[in-house]
Amino acid sequence: MARLLIGNIKGPKGDKGDTGATGPQGKQGAQGASGVTAPASGFFTLQVDPNGDLYAVYADTTTASAAPVSYDPTTGDLYYTINDGK
Repeated sequence: MARLLIGNIKGPKGDKGDTGATGPQGKQGAQGASGVTAPASGFFTLQVDPNGDLYAVYADTTTASAAPVSYDPTTGDLYYTINDGK
């Protein structure tokens, strides 16, 4: 898979809030689905790393210039381009 750095979305850390009261223990939930993703051709996955960098992960068969996601670092806007065939 390939990763395209879109930009840093990590903001400043805020103040720690007060700790609230602990509620009663809940029931054990069902096993969740696997968290593994594998983008297929034409699809992508967004990931944020520990530094706050946002990545678009797409199939190796896709070129970065064809990725439908772009980022404008001057405004902080994230764009998803839809090809409507026109």
